[in-house]
Amino acid sequence: MTNEEAKDLYTRAVGLADANQVDLALQLLDQIDAERPNSRHVTYHRARCLIGLGRMAEARECMQRLDGKAEKDRLDELRALIAAKQAEAQVQASANAAPPVEENGANVFVIETVFPASTDQAIVTGHVKSGMFRVGDALTIVSPEGLPVLAPIVRIGSAETPINFVRSGQKAPLLLRVEPHHVVPGSTATSETQEDSYAKTMVASVDTPTSSPKELTGDLVEAEKLVRRGRYADARAVLEVALSRDAGRWPAHWLLARVYLESEAPLQDVRKSLECVREAYELGGAEDSGVIATLAQALAANGEAPQGLRFLERLYEGKLSFEARSALAHRIQEFRAQHHLGHVWEFADQYGDVIFEAVSPKDIEKALRSGTIVLGAKCRRDRIGEWRPAEDVLAAELPELAALFKAAPAKGKPGLWIVLAVLAIAVAAALALMFLR
Repeated sequence: MTNEEAKDLYTRAVGLADANQVDLALQLLDQIDAERPNSRHVTYHRARCLIGLGRMAEARECMQRLDGKAEKDRLDELRALIAAKQAEAQVQASANAAPPVEENGANVFVIETVFPASTDQAIVTGHVKSGMFRVGDALTIVSPEGLPVLAPIVRIGSAETPINFVRSGQKAPLLLRVEPHHVVPGSTATSETQEDSYAKTMVASVDTPTSSPKELTGDLVEAEKLVRRGRYADARAVLEVALSRDAGRWPAHWLLARVYLESEAPLQDVRKSLECVREAYELGGAEDSGVIATLAQALAANGEAPQGLRFLERLYEGKLSFEARSALAHRIQEFRAQHHLGHVWEFADQYGDVIFEAVSPKDIEKALRSGTIVLGAKCRRDRIGEWRPAEDVLAAELPELAALFKAAPAKGKPGLWIVLAVLAIAVAAALALMFLR
């Protein structure tokens, strides 16, 4: 193909794409790409066409090829087009589905007022129209521009008396991790029942995780060996070839994430690691324990350790063998210590609902004295291990608080001295009656 022929094809392809004939435009662009695969202009327009056709995995592959070559504005445009296409698909899926039945688990929160708490946090007040919301759930909010925005719940209730969940019919203020200008009073926010969202297409699964990727075959087996041996540059070369042949193989994206995360400079790139492991998660690795572990570490390396911990904790709640659960509990403890995440104590009532969480002994003491923590409460630390009587759990580390359980029964009940006083009065009255007779 001569330069003139390539230029003519490119001009025709761009014209077809602008006319929304993306399938025909892509055919021409593919011809050019086969001959001249390093053209960033051709790759950019191929990505646009692929997005228009809903072929997101291939569009993301094009974006990876453009990384460091195309202008930031063009990459931002492609990301916006992908987000809009995904939102359009969600709307279409909702339109084709049967009307939702609120009693079957739809969580809807009606936002009444919005107050900025910081540049990236907002306090919203409103009421739960249906379902239930917990701290850590991620709300989906439609921004004024019409795009879906995720807003994780940081706190429910006030800072002085936070609570863990709010149910249908209740009012409560919510502290959300979202830029305030994305939230509009009068709009509704939704969340998926018992799922933990991190991004639009990333939902922490509670299904049974696998111990290792089921799709490691051929070249990926060799790549995994290279990663384990620390030969990261060689592993990257093998993985890039594998992904050029098939960009939809999630284990390859996971291994590439490990290359960027575990290697030393100049190969190490924690941002690329997070991008790769997100891709692995979205393409089918959401139930793999290795992917979850890498995702947690990549999030931590990018300054989002608390979110990484959430994925590990959800993995712990899945169906695991005793050995796997014990190993994961140890990993969670190490993760908390490594990233200075402190400890959290959970207290559950007789029905198994977590009624209170605390990160400091002072908060536990306040809750005990106010009666927020009931006497028969169960407790566990750091959301791992078995539920045990709260008094027993606290006795090992916070004996001064465990002692409050022994003192608590006297609260609200007549003390021994009152009983004795009543008996004394009764005896005196009886003697007086006998004397009067």
